[in-house]
Amino acid sequence: MRKLKIAILVLFAVVFLNGCYYVFWGQKTSVQKIREGKELNLYEIGSIYTMHMAICIVGWIFSPEATTEIIGMSFKKNRDKVIRKESDFFLKYPIIQDQYQNQYSRKKIAFNGNKSYSLLDSDHRLALAVNPGYLWRDNGCVYLEAPIHYPVCYNTHIGITKSFRITINECLFSYLERKGILHPYTIVYYTNI
Repeated sequence: MRKLKIAILVLFAVVFLNGCYYVFWGQKTSVQKIREGKELNLYEIGSIYTMHMAICIVGWIFSPEATTEIIGMSFKKNRDKVIRKESDFFLKYPIIQDQYQNQYSRKKIAFNGNKSYSLLDSDHRLALAVNPGYLWRDNGCVYLEAPIHYPVCYNTHIGITKSFRITINECLFSYLERKGILHPYTIVYYTNI
């Protein structure tokens, strides 16, 4: 039993170290291959998926909604579905409060990812979960809908501190969507008002 625990710990350490390497240095090579129309090898695909799961684990602290959405992409049963979830987390944000009072038709809510994804921005939790989102009101409910998928060619810059940010190229995750490893879907948050 002790050897099994040590083996699991070593495996976790290797995966973690590989994930760190891949986030800061390795992803550039894979991005270049994707841009050239080449296929990625098993190591690269595994590293991208590991990076995806690491984002889930660390991201839970900063945006539990975004983390739940990302985890949902791991399940094939969600592919191309519309998932409804009762939640009022989005109502506390000024960008929503200013618009939902009289919003009876769908209105697009979008954030500047390079600014709003920063953990120092007050809107980061909402921006990470629903950028872009579509807001409307109907029959005493407010709805916020967001497509959960990765853009084909976009660099996400997540500011950790004023001087340190992590850049994730989302085309890596989009590649996993095209390969059927991650599964895009749509989420609709709703709440009674």
